[in-house]
Amino acid sequence: MLKIYAAYAEPVNSGVKSQAQTARALHDSADRLLKYAVKDAFGSDASKLETEKGSRGKPYFKNSEIYFNISHADDLAVVAVSDSEVGIDTEKCDRIIPDKVFSRFAAGLFSEISDPVLRWTLIESYAKYTGQGIPIDTVHDANIYFHSYRSIAGYILTVCSAKDDFPSNPEIVSI
Repeated sequence: MLKIYAAYAEPVNSGVKSQAQTARALHDSADRLLKYAVKDAFGSDASKLETEKGSRGKPYFKNSEIYFNISHADDLAVVAVSDSEVGIDTEKCDRIIPDKVFSRFAAGLFSEISDPVLRWTLIESYAKYTGQGIPIDTVHDANIYFHSYRSIAGYILTVCSAKDDFPSNPEIVSI
């Protein structure tokens, strides 16, 4: 089972608060969204699950069969929860990603994709799925699946999963 949740938070570029304060607010929104997602999808209280980090920093719930991943961009936080490994990334559709980013961090990976933002979310979701981070030179696992969504206005969201059981759309919630 794979479920995807999205919630809007304060824009990072708010003139009222510093960028660090608004980034913290977005992080806090993502954390609340994770708690909501775990409760909704699995009926579990995420605050009672012990969170640890893998060797490269990917968070996970210790001694649990609940897998999760979080991403945020501008004023949108997204969370994927699943009963198998998962990675998620979201970006604003109008984000400018220079070609040199791909040659430096993921040369040749998903090079058949002409939309640079979509290509970047594919790369990021895979990097987050594996927990290895970037740079990446190749996709090492043939038994993984990707699904991209454009159903949230102004954003591309891509999920990488061990199972091909993607929901038709992310669930947008207020937190």
